[in-house]
Amino acid sequence: MVDVKRLNEIKDTLLSKMKELFKKDGKIDSIGIIVDKDGTVAFVPMPYRDNQEKLIMIDGLKSICRKHSPAAVVIINEAWSVVRPQDDFDKFERELKSTGKSIKDLPDKKEIAIMFFETNFNQEIISFDIERPSNDLVNETRNKKATGIFSNLLTPVDLN
Repeated sequence: MVDVKRLNEIKDTLLSKMKELFKKDGKIDSIGIIVDKDGTVAFVPMPYRDNQEKLIMIDGLKSICRKHSPAAVVIINEAWSVVRPQDDFDKFERELKSTGKSIKDLPDKKEIAIMFFETNFNQEIISFDIERPSNDLVNETRNKKATGIFSNLLTPVDLN
């Protein structure tokens, strides 16, 4: 049985490999990573062209998690990000929906690389700003409150 120490080692190895490959290739292909309870690691490619396909990929990964009950699940992805005050977030979200725009359409967006790492006990989002043209991942931030479509991948789902 894989323990917390080993899961943290796997997370650190994946972060290191993410930085190395991004530096070399200048991109991150979206991928899901399943860590079995014995420590075996399986990679699940998650190609998508739009939000609808992204949801299909996430549903597929959730299905794998429900069937295999892994020790951890990881998603590595690139994304657009924008900083807004927390108390303006709902207003910001409504404005985006009403205009049909997305974050990638905003002039103050920034490109980030992101890792969602979830176990049955916690979730963590680790993100980096992408520095072009050097392809460096900088300004690491960690957040223990994962939300959104990439969160709660290991949450049991009532199939009845």
